Amino acid sequence: KQPYHSPICTAPLDTTYYFQIYGNNYQIILNSKQIIPQTLVANYQVWYDNGADLYKSIGAYRPYSPTTATSIMYDAQAMFQASVLAMNTTDTEQGKCDNMPFMEMQGLRVVVNETGYTVNDTIPNNNIDMNYEAINYIGGEHNGSYPLGEYIANTL
Repeated sequence: KQPYHSPICTAPLDTTYYFQIYGNNYQIILNSKQIIPQTLVANYQVWYDNGADLYKSIGAYRPYSPTTATSIMYDAQAMFQASVLAMNTTDTEQGKCDNMPFMEMQGLRVVVNETGYTVNDTIPNNNIDMNYEAINYIGGEHNGSYPLGEYIANTL
């Protein structure tokens, strides 16, 4: 079994499926005069006009369109977590995954087994770094992803 070199921070579908930017947070992005939010919305409109129907069968937690909300934003949560790690990493110490803004993190000890699958480590006292997984959003309305959307909308 091969342990991971350092702690890992993951954004599983359990939480990323629920992440959409909506409500006032989305309106901030939609009505922004800045080039990055305008470009994001323009690209979203092209995607929506040319294939969103194919993805609507997959579903989303809330209804969406370029005027109301984003679709599911799987990658945005992972990118946010990566940016937090980068901001908390120094030349001598890697940022930690056990505490992530807006999310409840759970530590798991995992290894890659002989057949190449990632599995829970069952060997007591094995010197394995933790894999930290986002298991829930903290605070906010509905599923709690709203505060993360607010942070992103205000950052753009």
